[in-house]
This record gives sequence, C-alpha cells and structure tokens, in this order.
Amino acid sequence: MRFTAPVHLTSVSAFLFCLGCAADVADGLGATDAAPDAARTDADAAGPGSPADAAPDAARTDADAAGPGSPADAAPDAAPDAVPADAAVAAVAPLYAAAWDGAGEALYTLDDITGQATRLGHFDGLDRWTGDLWLDGPRGRLVAIGTDAAGTVDVFTFDVPGAVSARTPLQTLDQAHMPVPSDGRLDHTIAGFTDDGHAVTLRWTGAEQGIYLLDPATGVAEPVGALAGFRAWNSVAAFDAALQVVYAIGIDEQTGGGRLFSFSLATSTQGPTSMTSAALAQVALDGVRPTGELNAGRWSGPPLTVAPLQADGTLGAPLGEIVPPPDPDSVFWAWNMRLSVRPSAGLAHAVLADGGVDRHLFTLDLTTGAVHSAPLALDAILARQ
Repeated sequence: MRFTAPVHLTSVSAFLFCLGCAADVADGLGATDAAPDAARTDADAAGPGSPADAAPDAARTDADAAGPGSPADAAPDAAPDAVPADAAVAAVAPLYAAAWDGAGEALYTLDDITGQATRLGHFDGLDRWTGDLWLDGPRGRLVAIGTDAAGTVDVFTFDVPGAVSARTPLQTLDQAHMPVPSDGRLDHTIAGFTDDGHAVTLRWTGAEQGIYLLDPATGVAEPVGALAGFRAWNSVAAFDAALQVVYAIGIDEQTGGGRLFSFSLATSTQGPTSMTSAALAQVALDGVRPTGELNAGRWSGPPLTVAPLQADGTLGAPLGEIVPPPDPDSVFWAWNMRLSVRPSAGLAHAVLADGGVDRHLFTLDLTTGAVHSAPLALDAILARQ
C-alpha cells in the first residue's frame, strides 16, 4: 500500500495486497483478454492528498482494479444477456458484480459455483469510478458513484427489476446547506444504506472526515456528522442500519496501523476510538452480523480470513479462511479489498488474482467454514450489500 504523509488521504478504492510482490502492481487485476486502460478508472478521484496523487496515471493500480478498459478494448466476456430477477423480493439476493465489457461498465450476476457471469445491462454513461458498488436490496437497485465522459460526478443506479440504469449529478452540501463546488473528484465512499434508501457516505471536507446522507434519486448529499481525529484511511467503512452507527477504519500516518472509528446518527455523537492495530490496516468490511459485529476480511497475503470485528476493534474467532491452492506458476496472490457478504445466503465472497492475471471467485460458507472456488473470466468488482 502506498501512503503519503503528512497529508489527508481520502477515498482510495482498491488497494492490492500480495505476497512476494512490489507494493505497486501495474494492472494487478487487469483482464487477460482485453488490453487494460490505466486512464479509464480514475485513482485521482480519490481526493486531495490521496496515494493516487503520488504516481502518474500509467502506474496506478488502486483504481485499475475497478474495471480498466476503454471502448476500443475488445469485449472480454461472452456472457449472455438475461431477463433480470426481481432482487427486491428474491429470498436470496444474487451475487452482483461489475466489469468493463468493451462497450461500457456492465452489471452481472455471478454463479458462485461455476463462476458463470450473466450480464444484466450497463450503467448509463459510467466512464470513471473507484469500484465502490453497493446493492440497495429493499429497493432492488445497485448504486455507484463515478463520472461521465464530460467529467461530471454522478450517482449511478441500476434498477434490477426493470433493467434500467439512471444517473444524476452528485451535489454535496456544506453545514450551511449550501452547494460545495465540485472539482471532479470521486470523494464520497459508501458505507451502507438507511432504511429509507439514503446512502451513508464519508468524504474528506478539507478539515475532517464528514458523514453524509446521499439520496441516489436526487444526487443531494447532506452532512449529518463528522469523525474527529480521522485523517488517513483506505476507504473501509460499514453502517449498522439497526443501530444507526457508521464505522470506518482510519490509518495511523506514523505507524501504518489501523483504528476503528464510529459515529451514531441517532445521537450525533462519536463513539470511542479503538487502539491502533496492525491487523486493522489490512481489513475490509461488509455489513453487520446478526449478533452486531461487523463482517471483516483480513488479508495476510494469503490467507484471507473472515471474522467478526468487535466495536472495540478486536477481531473475533475466524468464521473461515480462504486459502488459495498452491500453483507453481503463481508469483503471488492479490486481493482487491472487496469482501461481499450475502446475509440471506450465509456466504462471503472475494475475487483473488493468481499472479495478478487469472482471477478466481472464492466462496466461504459462514456456517460450516467450507470454501469453494471457481474460475472467473471477468475482471469483476463485487457488489457489497
């Protein structure tokens, strides 16, 4: 991971952790059958002082993992189009993912047994993004933040039942509820959704890590709080809708360790901050367990360990480990810091790249600890939910 100090690090979306490789892996998760386009997914969108600012476009890897490609690239998949299922009423929500298919950023469902991808359609006009893709299950839609070809920062939605994509300009408001001028950076990171469908986001304001409620329909993001003492991070956040608590992992700029921060939307107060832990700097979050802990995935280069994360920042007993099989042709294994947990199915998913080339979809049964893997033809970014 690259950090620059002493500056404010904001939304850096796809750090690659690997074993026996340099910290920067050019196109670490690039498609094997389509030439990667380092300029398509914008790491500069991370915000002022982010690690992306320290390197030119051609060397960036943190946003390349979000789906590199350009219209000139050959389409990497032969997945069939399909009539989408109604995700809003499905008993078990499908596993959703996005990938560049040569014509645009496409939305897919993935079969966790075979790795087969079924294309549902494209995000309308999505040109650059950080790979922050979320399922708003009750409303049957996927939500992402990115820019169109003109550089306008938009909120992109894909309505699954109707197979319709829409976008609206993102408008951030300040504490006085006045519009904040946009500089074209993708500086909002989604932590989850409220019961009424607002996305809870975090954004560096220039002085603090602000917390916002973003209406995907209107694009308006209203400030509702801030995290004090929170400066650097790797875009890891979660939201407990039942308790109305936002969680985020901040990175200590001096030690490189992580600390768990929290903020209650119900009381507008910040919770206690955990002690600094080296383990927390390598953790991705996705949602809350029925028992109240956060779903956490910790990368150890491998294995990838899935465990509950307590509010005090301690990791509980592992629910299971994803250990890639030995491969004599593999130089390293890389993970794009995307953990996708499907509570309705009791499964956790992650995409790992063998040598930064061949991708595999790993599925962990959170009850039994059993692990299944399947080859994946797409350079897929999994949706969180």
